[in-house]
Amino acid sequence: MQIIIVALVTSGNKETYIWLLEQFNDAMKGKVSCSIIINGDVAMKNVIKKVYPSAFHRLCAWNLLPNVVSNVCPYDFLPDLKRFMLSDLEIFQFENKWNEMVMKFGL
Repeated sequence: MQIIIVALVTSGNKETYIWLLEQFNDAMKGKVSCSIIINGDVAMKNVIKKVYPSAFHRLCAWNLLPNVVSNVCPYDFLPDLKRFMLSDLEIFQFENKWNEMVMKFGL
């Protein structure tokens, strides 16, 4: 089950982020997420490491895509990779589609 919680805060400092994650923890009745997807905010990343040391921190696609666009060659591979990155796949589907892309582009 996927749960998405959105918060709007007026300050991006450590104390605010700790408060935010404490509120999240209360809302989840103490159940800790195995992964947390956020932007590249360094303060939030550090707070996540402290508050949820066992959680995996992941960057959202919005932050990853510009990096992909500027660094991936060959460019004919790019549309398939972007589609792949934004897909919601089970592990077996991911592995199958990844292998198909590798074969298609001779990577």
